[in-house]
Amino acid sequence: MISENLNCPHCGGTLPPPIGKRKFKCLYCDKSLYFRSKDFVPRYIIEESKDIEIKKETEKLFGSKIVNPFVKEEALLVSRKKKFIPFYMLSGKRGGVMEIGKERIVAPNYMKLNLDPQNNISTGYQRNKPEIIIEEDSRVTLSDFRYVYEAATLDEAGLAQEEIRRAISANMDRLKAASVEELHKKGELISPTISKETIIENGVRSAKAGKDSFEIMEMNISIVYYPVEEMIFSFRDTFFSITFDLVRGKFLWGLLPCRRNLLVYSSLLLSSFLGFFFGQFLSFLFIPFTFKDIQNNFSFWMYFGTFIFFAFSLIFGGGLNIAYLLLKTPFGARITPDGLFLSKIAEPPKSFLTPYLKFVLRTFASGFEEALKGKKR
Repeated sequence: MISENLNCPHCGGTLPPPIGKRKFKCLYCDKSLYFRSKDFVPRYIIEESKDIEIKKETEKLFGSKIVNPFVKEEALLVSRKKKFIPFYMLSGKRGGVMEIGKERIVAPNYMKLNLDPQNNISTGYQRNKPEIIIEEDSRVTLSDFRYVYEAATLDEAGLAQEEIRRAISANMDRLKAASVEELHKKGELISPTISKETIIENGVRSAKAGKDSFEIMEMNISIVYYPVEEMIFSFRDTFFSITFDLVRGKFLWGLLPCRRNLLVYSSLLLSSFLGFFFGQFLSFLFIPFTFKDIQNNFSFWMYFGTFIFFAFSLIFGGGLNIAYLLLKTPFGARITPDGLFLSKIAEPPKSFLTPYLKFVLRTFASGFEEALKGKKR
């Protein structure tokens, strides 16, 4: 590795480049200096809000209607640590020369001489046909641009990263210089996984979008860290984590145990709906037939009996299967920036009623088709 010596800007002394840090002191004049290499990327952090009460917000979250009511009383806090999520920020200036064409309507007056018989000269004015004159106006424009992009993809964050990106753009006035060494002492520093070249290419494309005559006059890339706090809880031999936004004071993502009785009520509601649908269907069956048809027509009993069998099978097979799946499928209360939602966290287990339900649905469809053919005859 070949390194070049540095010169102190204050006293002109020759110094070796620092190793492992940017801040150092001159060996001659003892002035503090900062070393910036060619590949140096400035780092900033969004300041945390000081009026956020995490404990109060957590208790409010645990008291939600879809969260297991015992979580608030039995959950134990296992760990609590800060995380700093990286984002790229492209900033600079764009400018160019814009050719603007202006149209101006000109209608000049000119004087006309009239001669009369007594050799007296009289004058008059006549308006000429209007003319259109195009005047070109060239203007040099210069404007600032600033774009924020994700520097690392977090699978557990989902759409919350887009929410954070917008939050950074809205809180640029709270940016301050960050020291990587100091951030490592406070919490976990997430490393960027997306290359700078990809971000620069996207930034140039965005800066010139819709402005073909504009050119990038200056571009700087920096990393902005967004502070969040991850809390891990233990509840009945299971662990779950939630992530809190330290800038806006809201939860971003996570998973909580849900209230199981809601699933039981949902299964009962679905079974009741199937029963109501079956009753309405039975009342509809008697409409196309008269009383005489009911006594003497064999096709009516075939038609009616087929639907009775398959409708009952659908209610008991389908209703029980749905209720079983609702009770056995692992659900959770998923945290998003927009609130809590009931979400499936794993695939439902195979039920012994599932093959039976598929058979009932397949036979029901074929029986319905045959019954309609018999009715048409």
